[in-house]
Amino acid sequence: MRKRLCWMLACLMAAQLAVGQTVWMENGVSLSSLRGDWFTGNTALYQFKVGADYCDRGWFDLSSGIGLSGRGGREDVPFTDKLGELVSTEHVDLQFRYLTVNTLFRVKFTEGRWTVYAGAGPRLDFKVGTRFDSSHPDVPVWEGNEGKKVLYGLDCVCGLKCALGKMHVGLNFCYPWAAGKTYTDLAGKGYRDRTFTLGLVLGYAL
Repeated sequence: MRKRLCWMLACLMAAQLAVGQTVWMENGVSLSSLRGDWFTGNTALYQFKVGADYCDRGWFDLSSGIGLSGRGGREDVPFTDKLGELVSTEHVDLQFRYLTVNTLFRVKFTEGRWTVYAGAGPRLDFKVGTRFDSSHPDVPVWEGNEGKKVLYGLDCVCGLKCALGKMHVGLNFCYPWAAGKTYTDLAGKGYRDRTFTLGLVLGYAL
């Protein structure tokens, strides 16, 4: 518990050091799969985040955000007829929804209106929901033990943005690495996830 609280403080502490210079909103998609025997296919989840960029020193800045994200995976299930011929391939999605908080240190380079950046920082996820979904009513939903309630890890990001007066628009790519297992099945086997996110960012400079 102490480790989780320290990680959360690390995510939020920088946000108390300065008033946000740019507020932003990010909408996008996360592609996620589990590393193990099941749910190794990619499942797509909506992700949303709001936050602020601050402590801008020209070549670097800090960025903190809070939002909703997802992790999970997809398993394909073949349907065959009485002769064993493949009729269709259906799927089962296992999805976990998280409230996420993060703070990033980003190195950046600006040329004219355009800025490119890359950075990393601590991340903390709190599970707020689980969804099992199948594409066909005859496909069983493989309910197992639910995902881990709290995940801590690192966000590794890169992106670019274009300034349009006080507005800016950009694309943000993120690899949200999580320490430990994301999911444990009924047999007690743990699964890590492999997740990537891509989001459209709209911001306003205060």
